[in-house]
Amino acid sequence: MSWLRERALWLATAEASTRPAALMRIGLVLLLWVRYAKSFILFTKLDPAYIGIGASFWLSTTLLFFGVFSRLSATWAGVTTMAGIYFFLGYERGMEPFTHHHTYLLCISPLLLALTPCGGSYSFDRWWALRSADAAGEPPPPERGPLWGQYLIAFQIAMIYLWGAVDKTNAAYLSGERFEHYLMALYFGSDYPKWSGFAPMCTFLAVSSVVLEYALVPGLFLRRLQPLLIPIAMIFHAIIYYTMPVGTFTLNMWLFYIAFIHPDVVHDFIDRMSGHSVSS
Repeated sequence: MSWLRERALWLATAEASTRPAALMRIGLVLLLWVRYAKSFILFTKLDPAYIGIGASFWLSTTLLFFGVFSRLSATWAGVTTMAGIYFFLGYERGMEPFTHHHTYLLCISPLLLALTPCGGSYSFDRWWALRSADAAGEPPPPERGPLWGQYLIAFQIAMIYLWGAVDKTNAAYLSGERFEHYLMALYFGSDYPKWSGFAPMCTFLAVSSVVLEYALVPGLFLRRLQPLLIPIAMIFHAIIYYTMPVGTFTLNMWLFYIAFIHPDVVHDFIDRMSGHSVSS
């Protein structure tokens, strides 16, 4: 129990670089625009609720992209995407594209990001902090902030893998039958492929995908395994993106792999790439 208390205390008080959270902030807005921007261009639907949600979407995500009151902007954007787009337009209005399960992570992501110091780097918030320090004759404030919010994002990604694997741990999926259904619905139609290796291939793909998802749950948190597992997971999602209609889900997962890497490692990597060798 003392070990658990020590870990909980460390997680609640630890600080690290704000650069990974900032990178996730910028990337997340780009994904939100790719997924939803076209739907909320003014002339597409002249409905008062639609126009209001669209205006809230554009304002909040623009502020978030530039890092203006970043955590407040992230909260605003998250409320807009979850309450306005996902629940109201999706479930209340019955607009299926807004309730697609691949978009849930995207909608809730700004709220998760609001728990991080996402404005501590690459933002107007950072620029204002530097200007204030200059005016007061003080050194630049370090790019540091609480770490627990980033690990909460990592935990969310791990739970997606866990419950995705649990959902697939049944005879229908592990036998390859559900995989056969996916491939036939998307590629082959009602005629069962004559290739004798089709069924064994589907079984292999089904079992290996479940094994990988279970392995990623603890493995992505282990620093020694990250150089191996993160590229494998990225290739896994790239294949899914290329073969299945998953929209922005693949890039959303790629983006949030940053949450598993210790922020100071990311900070030092950026410094080395830019020719600097000392962390802020």
